Amino acid sequence: MEAMKTDISPVGLSEQEKYPVSLRIYFTNEQIEQIPMLDALNVGDRLKLAGEAFVLSIKKEPRQDEGSQREVCIQIDQLAAEPIKKPEELTMPEYRDMRNKKQTTRAA
Repeated sequence: MEAMKTDISPVGLSEQEKYPVSLRIYFTNEQIEQIPMLDALNVGDRLKLAGEAFVLSIKKEPRQDEGSQREVCIQIDQLAAEPIKKPEELTMPEYRDMRNKKQTTRAA
């Protein structure tokens, strides 16, 4: 599979608390054609992403005042997406599965 040319940029400082991973991924026509469900999304919708990535580089630079600065660069080469349904949109088996996952997460 050819590497995706996805534009990835950091989130602005004012939004870091809301988005602690500090990463935005922009999809263009080519990627939207490869993941058609992206075309059906509306602003504010939530979705699950699953994918595979290749680690391109790892850097660790010592800093006098902060310990060390670390950086990991990855290339996402496979990506899938699915919408996250609201509880009222779930079927009964999906709802039970969601509840079981939440209970398992809390117990851990």
